Amino acid sequence: MGEEPDRPIQVVYTEFESDAGAKFLGERRVARVGALNSERLGENLVALCRTVETMLRQVEEAGGRYELSGFDLTAEITASGEIRLVGAASAEVKGGVVLRFARRTAAE
Repeated sequence: MGEEPDRPIQVVYTEFESDAGAKFLGERRVARVGALNSERLGENLVALCRTVETMLRQVEEAGGRYELSGFDLTAEITASGEIRLVGAASAEVKGGVVLRFARRTAAE
């Protein structure tokens, strides 16, 4: 069998849209569907991992009585491939992903 061409990954996202005919002032949230820019997402994920690795190395070098064995980040991924860290985990976050960074064992 031949290889299938890469299919774009669909992403559901929301935008704010003005509604001139509405009976209220302001904007409304509208759901949209777009194709994920996976190349840009890959580049941004590599950059984020390198930054986190540098940060965790600094924590390890600081020493102390305790060891940081893992680190979780919650992020949103946009259709354009951006990674946006979520500042506080709450029930309001929908569709975020958890990136889990764990210490490698000596065998790895």
